[in-house]
Amino acid sequence: MGDKAAELRQALNLLQLRHAEARKTMEEVKGLLAKADARRRAEPEDQRRWNAVLDHLELSLDEAKARHQACQAEVLRAEQALRELPPSPALEAAPQPPAQRRSEDAAFTKAPPALGEVEQELLNAPFAELHKFSLEQIALVQSHLEQAPQVQSDVTEHLIGRLELANQVREDAAVPANTAEPQNFRRQLVLRAAIDKIQANRIDAMTPDEIQLVVACHSLLTRRLRPTPKDERLLRILGAALKVLQRKQGRG
Repeated sequence: MGDKAAELRQALNLLQLRHAEARKTMEEVKGLLAKADARRRAEPEDQRRWNAVLDHLELSLDEAKARHQACQAEVLRAEQALRELPPSPALEAAPQPPAQRRSEDAAFTKAPPALGEVEQELLNAPFAELHKFSLEQIALVQSHLEQAPQVQSDVTEHLIGRLELANQVREDAAVPANTAEPQNFRRQLVLRAAIDKIQANRIDAMTPDEIQLVVACHSLLTRRLRPTPKDERLLRILGAALKVLQRKQGRG
């Protein structure tokens, strides 16, 4: 009996931690929504952009609320099981420790096999780890969404909401430097190659994939509510390159 009680208390502690993280994520999304609404009112000329950010963050909030409610329900079940500990059938239905269960986020957003690798990673990652996605990874997802048939589904909505949230909370360096961690550097190889060509005035040598990535990165950077100095520097670099590309297309 003592071992069972200890197991239940451990499960409850982990569930309470998960619940607190879910509440923190929900409040963070609400804060981002408030910032996006303020930008929309302050920049009426860019209302369309900020309306899109608001719509996408609303999708994030819907998922965050659902996850918070599910975590809350799990905590209540664990507390009930602990109260009914002296021999009770409820013990048999007591929740397992979270470490033995699949991600709580995956329960809401399990990606179908048809999606690409990066899309599946984004959908299956815990909310608390979305900040780890690189700009290039997020841009790849955006490019894929823009090219895919416009079929709205629960998975698509989750993906769009997570993409926007990942873009807003992303913490990696916008321009991957040579001194960056090897893992982060590998995640941004195409972006690094595109930036190198832009800075070397070799825009004509850019591949279609690099151009598409530059367009997506530029769009994501313009939507950042809390841009860093590195974000702003990269935005200027990419913006200048896009103007050159547009002029070339105009002449073509």
